[in-house]
Amino acid sequence: MKSVSRAIGVTTNNQAEYKAIIVALEQAGKLGAKQVELNSDSELVVFQLTGRYRVKKDTLKPLFQQVKELCARFESFKVKHIPREQNSEADALANKAYR
Repeated sequence: MKSVSRAIGVTTNNQAEYKAIIVALEQAGKLGAKQVELNSDSELVVFQLTGRYRVKKDTLKPLFQQVKELCARFESFKVKHIPREQNSEADALANKAYR
């Protein structure tokens, strides 16, 4: 497991979530990962990536497409919703990048 913490800039929460996923998938690819399991506290993003929700916001569509293209590079990709209160490690990394 590898952790990455970096500032993303001024953006919405959902855009930030997608951008963080893009960075994570790019890093996984560089490390030679074949299988990826993504845990996210963003129910909206998880449900969009699994096809349960459509991507309606124009600002999210290109980010969604980029994530889908990156996912296709792996033999398997799984995404799972983890409630924020159970995801303290990700919260700590986000706060570290913000400082």
